[in-house]
Amino acid sequence: MDAVWIVLDSLSFEATRSGRDGPDPMPRLQTLAEEHAVTFERAYAPGPASPSSHAAFLTGEYPSVAGMHDAHPYFDGRVPTIADRLDGTHRSHIVSVNPFLFAGLDESFDVSKDLAARDYMVFEGTADPRQFGDQTDLTGLQKFVGFLREGGTPLRNIVNGIRYRIWRRQGNDFIPESIENEAAYQYAGAMNDAVRSAVSSFDPTFVLANYMDVHPPLSASEEAIQRFASDWDDLPVGVRAEDTDEYETGAIEALYRAAAWDLDRQVSELVEELIEDDTFVIVTADHGPRFGRGEYLTERRLHVPLFVFAPDEAARTVEHTVSLRSLPRTTMTALTGSDGEFEGEDLLTVEDDRTVVTEYLHREDGNPGPVSIPDGKESAHRNLLVRRGDSRLRLDDGEETDFDGDPAEREELRAAAEDLIAADGGDGERQTFDRDTEERLEDLGYL
Repeated sequence: MDAVWIVLDSLSFEATRSGRDGPDPMPRLQTLAEEHAVTFERAYAPGPASPSSHAAFLTGEYPSVAGMHDAHPYFDGRVPTIADRLDGTHRSHIVSVNPFLFAGLDESFDVSKDLAARDYMVFEGTADPRQFGDQTDLTGLQKFVGFLREGGTPLRNIVNGIRYRIWRRQGNDFIPESIENEAAYQYAGAMNDAVRSAVSSFDPTFVLANYMDVHPPLSASEEAIQRFASDWDDLPVGVRAEDTDEYETGAIEALYRAAAWDLDRQVSELVEELIEDDTFVIVTADHGPRFGRGEYLTERRLHVPLFVFAPDEAARTVEHTVSLRSLPRTTMTALTGSDGEFEGEDLLTVEDDRTVVTEYLHREDGNPGPVSIPDGKESAHRNLLVRRGDSRLRLDDGEETDFDGDPAEREELRAAAEDLIAADGGDGERQTFDRDTEERLEDLGYL
């Protein structure tokens, strides 16, 4: 059986609900879920940004244990990913335009496709001219000869090199023209094609597809804008998250809902096809949206949609608190009958509220982005939000700062936080992003 994780980056739980003051932003996905999915009403992200959340739900470990988080956004492979565990039974694919997925997490996958960064690559599996240039100290003729010899494929390397020079001269940076749909910053069409191509293989396949259509900078089709944002003259189209403070809240929310509606039309079509083919499908988000420079451990940021479309599973709704950290165990159980030695629970058998920990590690307070590139080995600040049912405990650098809920559960939540602090895996060796990747991250508002 094939499995596909569709991660709709920055999609909040509330964005999948029927609108209280306007049209429903994701009606097709809701209809599919009501008919076919196990819908989790209280699913939470293990981290507030892509590095922490992706590392956790690909490994089943907390961000600090996995070694990749928002103060150290690189994965060194210290713990296995689900792609590692499926090696030998499934061919694994990862596809996105999110740079953090290609900072080590992709290395355990059989096929890695960064739609934005590698658009210039004519021949895959050969030397990447941009990567080679960033990693070598050679110059001039020596650099050219070294590139030709890289990997033992000189003719293919030179074709990639020529295509890369053309690609740069055309002014390409973050969004290649080939993945634009009706508007800039919309990727769903190309993402759907990549997923369809991956699952067309005769081999059992696992795909992680991370869509960025509702992650700022935002845009939307004219039809979607007319439906959701026609009352606003000044929409933050193409504006980074932290720069949206200059716009009215209503305009930001209207554009966000318009982008979600566009995404719903594209993704739901693919999900329906996958369901018909008896594919195991998970639709979720790594975190909710952030507009402006506000707090990261908010309900809207952490409460995410989670739909599990599993063959032979009846459609139903689960009200218990659960964590996306359980995705690897759930998927392994469905595909192989084994839990893959992953932490967490099989979500399809959850019968009560689970203790959910969200971890935010950051280098300094007031950092304008949720992610900071480490400079040396200085300690990161750690904010933890632990919840079970309606009880919530907040700790900042080990000190309790807020509690709300059943007093009888307070010590249990504190014990879960202390266990995580004790299990901290520490940072791996310092790594660097190339300048092009940093520019993409700045455009996305992470840096």
